[in-house]
Amino acid sequence: NLNNFAYTPLKNIGGFVYLNGGVRGIIVFRKSQDKYLAFERNCPFQPLDACALVKVNESTLFMVDPCCSSTFDFDGYPTGGPAELPMRQYRTYLDQNFLLITSE
Repeated sequence: NLNNFAYTPLKNIGGFVYLNGGVRGIIVFRKSQDKYLAFERNCPFQPLDACALVKVNESTLFMVDPCCSSTFDFDGYPTGGPAELPMRQYRTYLDQNFLLITSE
């Protein structure tokens, strides 16, 4: 429920939240007025490493795995570091104030 206080950052374009779920958690990012993207936080480069956890950089301009130094844009594509594969993306469906996130 996007009206939940915990999801307040998603009210603004460019806002994001971390959710439980997936393999190591999910990053939800608001891309536009009606488009939300959801990505697996487990880095696609050496995903079995215990530290392979993607987070949003403090600048909020990109995502990064501090373990391998791979960086990703907010479409999930690698922009630097050793990662060559994009981040796993989940499907999102907006139904009024409810955002549903499902695996493909």
